[in-house]
Amino acid sequence: MNQTQTDKDKLVNLIKTSSMSSIDIMSERLEISVEETLALIHEAIDEGLIQGTITEDESRFYRTDIDESSEPSSQKEIEILKISSPVGKYVIIIGFASFIAGQVLVRLEDIAFSYDLGASLVVGSLFIIALGMFFASRVRTEKREYYPESSARKERTMPEKYS
Repeated sequence: MNQTQTDKDKLVNLIKTSSMSSIDIMSERLEISVEETLALIHEAIDEGLIQGTITEDESRFYRTDIDESSEPSSQKEIEILKISSPVGKYVIIIGFASFIAGQVLVRLEDIAFSYDLGASLVVGSLFIIALGMFFASRVRTEKREYYPESSARKERTMPEKYS
């Protein structure tokens, strides 16, 4: 097999696997000139190895034989991770409730010790909120598949743990 055939095979593989369109980058990756890359693209098109068009300025090659599996990600399903942590949620809610209670106690002027108790409660609530966030980050997540074209959602649990 000669060098031209090897370069052509590499070029076809590069175009099909990476969805690359810039002829300059293709020539850099293959370590050949832009003119040789254009000639190889024309040969591959003539032989039916790839289908597509070259722009008028000969700087890009666009495929017309794109598979459905290589369509843009906006057309594919979008995966959304949903946190499923009742313990973390409850600890965060308790933290926010104690923060609000601390703020109320700080503003009470009638009771002498209310300022000290409220300030302690506010600082303690910050630690409780941080603890709740820690619990929420350490749980298994569920993967929800979102299909934008039909707005239908399907849910299933992922077997692996995300951290």
